[in-house]
Amino acid sequence: MHRLLGSRPTNIGQLQSVSLQDVHSVSTDPIFTSATNFIPASGGVNNVGVYLSAVPTDFVGAPRMDPPDAGAYEFSVDPDITTNAASAITGTGATLNGFINANNNPAITAGFEYGPTTAYGSSAGASPAIVSGFPGVGVNAVLTNLLPNTTYHYLVRGVNTTTFYGHDITFDLPAILPEATSTEATAIGSSVATLNGTIKANNATTVVTFEYGITTAYGSTATAIESPVNGMAVTPVSFSLSGLLPNTLYHYRVTGTNVAGTANGGDLTFTTMLPENISVTGTVTNLLDTCYNASNTIIVAGGDDIFEVSNGGRATFIAGVNILFMPGTTVQPGGYMLGTISTGTYCGSATMPMVAVVTGQKESLSGSGDAVFSVYPNPTTGNFFILQKDGHSCDNIRIEAYNMQGVKVMTASMTSEKKHEFNFSAMPTGLFFVKVIADGYMETVKLVKL
Repeated sequence: MHRLLGSRPTNIGQLQSVSLQDVHSVSTDPIFTSATNFIPASGGVNNVGVYLSAVPTDFVGAPRMDPPDAGAYEFSVDPDITTNAASAITGTGATLNGFINANNNPAITAGFEYGPTTAYGSSAGASPAIVSGFPGVGVNAVLTNLLPNTTYHYLVRGVNTTTFYGHDITFDLPAILPEATSTEATAIGSSVATLNGTIKANNATTVVTFEYGITTAYGSTATAIESPVNGMAVTPVSFSLSGLLPNTLYHYRVTGTNVAGTANGGDLTFTTMLPENISVTGTVTNLLDTCYNASNTIIVAGGDDIFEVSNGGRATFIAGVNILFMPGTTVQPGGYMLGTISTGTYCGSATMPMVAVVTGQKESLSGSGDAVFSVYPNPTTGNFFILQKDGHSCDNIRIEAYNMQGVKVMTASMTSEKKHEFNFSAMPTGLFFVKVIADGYMETVKLVKL
């Protein structure tokens, strides 16, 4: 035949094509049992023959199957099932791998069993899902949503009329960062607050802390009551702070640290409340600006206690109802002190003092014997005059008027005048402070507007 075609067939396919015979022949190594035992062991000749009713038995009289095995003997060979190493391992996923050769047995449904122990407990279908024929193919399954920081066992499984298993192999998922979420602070008082958050430890022991302070640099750290946490649950965490500054904005965030690193929750803020009542003593020294708040009453000095504002110092008192300046309260020359009754404006937005003594200048209060200026009429229903008393002649004089909230309501001047009239008719009724400044001298006069 090959001479007729002009070429020699080199494989079984070519021979079948040119001869139109031997269509059921296969080309494979039968893998004989031994040099003297010609029973095959290869799945390549398993169940690949054509059943002939005239030949119901094999060489040794064993019944032929339908389809029979190729060759003189009927034999049996199981599928080859092999578990291979996992790949593409992440903190929460992996790809399981295996090899299945059906060895020309009935088609096999491929899959995997996996879990944290050799009891497995979970299964996954493989790709390809069906394996048949000969030779074998690789199979795999992509797993997601696994537990991080966990060792998993797995094996490949093949099912036809029987279930076949590969051997057990393990793989390790690495730890991953925890998940940290800052939540709203609670139980906020004038010096206390409870910081809150949630932590998902992602199956690795996680130390939980709160960072807090008056800026996003924080600066202070507290360990959460629930620390450390573990597992996969979202765990509420908290810490109760004390010793905070009243009426102060604080920043904070929750943090979680495990073997994979640190995760930070978002920055949140809270503002501490005002104390209801406070007593103030001590000294406000040079260049120190101090503000005192209370929602009800501030008591300054009193009894054996003193409160003093030194030269260059500034003290501001803002209360909701009362400010009581008791005996023992003093302001040294060059010091500033302001008292304001307010139900909504507190430290951080204080106005300039109503009465001030500037370093290097002399102060005189209206009514004292050395007063340089006279303000009249006082009380007034409209305008008022400022008069330089006899023996005094200041050329450049600045006049400022403040209301009881410390807000400047008027600015005016006198130049080379002994007396000047000022329009005050537009001002509401109440108590005002008129400050007269001239040639290194300052005098403050209480003016009543009717």
